[in-house]
Amino acid sequence: MLNRKKRNTGRRGALPGGALCFGLLWIVLLAGGVAWGAVVKAPPPPPLNEVRPNPNTAGRSVLKVSSNPPGATLYLGGRLLGVTPWSGATLPTGRFPLLLLLQSHAQVEDEVVLSPSQAVEKSYILVPNRGGLDVVTTPQGARVILDGQEQEGKTPRYFTELTLGPHQVKVHLDRYYDSELSVVVKPDDVARADFNLTGGQLVACGNLWLEPEAAAKCLVEMDERKKASAMGAFVEVPGGCFQMGDNLSGILDEAPVHEVCLDPFAIGKFEVTQEQWLGVMGKNPSYFKKGGNFPVERVTWIEAQDFISRLNVMTGKNFRLPSEAEWEYAARSGGKQELYAGGEVLNDFAWYDANSGVSTHAVGSKQPNGLGIYDMSGNVAEWVQDWYESEFYKHSPRKNPVGPLGVWSGRIYRGGGWNTGPGLARCSKRDRYEPTNDFAAIGFRLAYSTR
Repeated sequence: MLNRKKRNTGRRGALPGGALCFGLLWIVLLAGGVAWGAVVKAPPPPPLNEVRPNPNTAGRSVLKVSSNPPGATLYLGGRLLGVTPWSGATLPTGRFPLLLLLQSHAQVEDEVVLSPSQAVEKSYILVPNRGGLDVVTTPQGARVILDGQEQEGKTPRYFTELTLGPHQVKVHLDRYYDSELSVVVKPDDVARADFNLTGGQLVACGNLWLEPEAAAKCLVEMDERKKASAMGAFVEVPGGCFQMGDNLSGILDEAPVHEVCLDPFAIGKFEVTQEQWLGVMGKNPSYFKKGGNFPVERVTWIEAQDFISRLNVMTGKNFRLPSEAEWEYAARSGGKQELYAGGEVLNDFAWYDANSGVSTHAVGSKQPNGLGIYDMSGNVAEWVQDWYESEFYKHSPRKNPVGPLGVWSGRIYRGGGWNTGPGLARCSKRDRYEPTNDFAAIGFRLAYSTR
């Protein structure tokens, strides 16, 4: 019988199978830094703001959540689960933040610990964070201003869904004094604001309600302010003589230069504004509705006369349009030889096509002329009283000329506007338009006689 040797693995120094496994175990333990016989600790639980499924225990935890009132939105670990009442299984284990939200109620924050094979039940009472307010007045029918904001409807008024805490309640009823008080809205409660209004005989003056005697005085003062606003400011122009026209322009209707003598008069310091027009006429016809201190335009000569008639009734004055001669005399700072109304540099005194930006501008925003009158060159051209006649200067009266009579050839306007060049802004330039036509570059200014 032959003696056979055990087969070698082919590698020198190889270990037997059992020894090999035992050696590998020692290597793993030493590499992991765990000594033999040491206790291996479980990992710490996840932080409260993280839901971390545990594969060894997932599906074993059950959570039931209810609330009074029901219908609250439920979040667990920042994840939406549903609305109360809610129940569910297959939840991960660990510690998680719980959040309940319900409109008009304070939110609920809690911590839930879910363990394997355990059912957790949570029940919460939700506290309202809104309340109600009942506003009652004697007599009824008052407007309610709550925390500075006027509310719809009139008293009696009931408000729901108000935030908790103090609120300011004010009531207003025509002919009565306003009344105001503070109330505190509490959770799930209805506050009450009860007003017994006094007065009953007050008279309105603008936005104020006053005792009859005080109201009468207020109305007189308000009427005077309204009249002053509608009239605007004026510059008194002393009478005198000047050389009217221009022989050098080459335009026939500006010649011949002739002497004109005028009685003293007053003329508007500014062109009639949109605010003035609204105060008298009630409707703004202007194309450029940019503010009350912009010149009114798109008014016909006839509409300008209607404005003046109404203003005269309102104020008891005798306003009118300036005559063509008065206009040129005032534009030339009292008859001086000025090219434009104020001097030789048009940009200093006028809004015209080169600087207007294709628009009117607030009156008085350029320099005035020598008499303190603004915008007689540029901004908007201005209606004057006279009819137009091309050869009128050849036979014009010397004293207070008012233009031809019975000649239907258009009404004169002067001064040029935001859309015209320097030539039309000259003090001596004459132009005409049908009295029934309007244009977004034609307005007017007022005048009256002072003698």
